[in-house]
Amino acid sequence: MSRVLTPQQLVEDFKKSGEFDRLRHQVLTNFMNSAENEQLMQRVKEIAKERLDNDKHMAVKSQDELLKQVLQELDRYPVVDRALESFSYLQDETFTQSLSNSLKETLDAAKSSKGASHKLQANC
Repeated sequence: MSRVLTPQQLVEDFKKSGEFDRLRHQVLTNFMNSAENEQLMQRVKEIAKERLDNDKHMAVKSQDELLKQVLQELDRYPVVDRALESFSYLQDETFTQSLSNSLKETLDAAKSSKGASHKLQANC
């Protein structure tokens, strides 16, 4: 009998299989080519410009300090969360079915390898 996989073990096996990286790349590529990304980048530019226009001392700050302050300003707005919430690809039936199939394959492979390993140990 194979042992029961914990959710953490399933995640580890999913990452080891390469499917996590493949799906992550697929989602990122689709997001980078989406209208949601264009809207996000436009909003980021607006927030950064507004911050620069409102603080005249920003022009003399180091690039690291400037970046830090602009990122802090972005944290005040849920622009990334809104972009991800509206990113329809994550709800796309083809994507969700592919994700589900990948997870099932990973779980099945983990169960069968654990069972084979258990049988091997019993025969020794």
